Amino acid sequence: MVRAATGLFTTLGYAGTTMEGVAAGAGMSVQSVYFAFHTKANLLQAAIDAAAPEPGPRLVETDPDRALARLVDEACRLLES
Repeated sequence: MVRAATGLFTTLGYAGTTMEGVAAGAGMSVQSVYFAFHTKANLLQAAIDAAAPEPGPRLVETDPDRALARLVDEACRLLES
């Protein structure tokens, strides 16, 4: 689910990404996505956490636009290395 969400967040943005789209991309039911993450903001945070290779506590970003920017920055940094 997180991998599908990451792909959608980075290509469609926060507003364009839906829980239904994540479910379809992951081959899961939308109810499973809601059960696992409860909200789209929680799913975005999980995608950000998964993109960051270093362990440790993470700063939780509550603004969806800033959270998406962090996700894109992390993904770009990983692709460059």
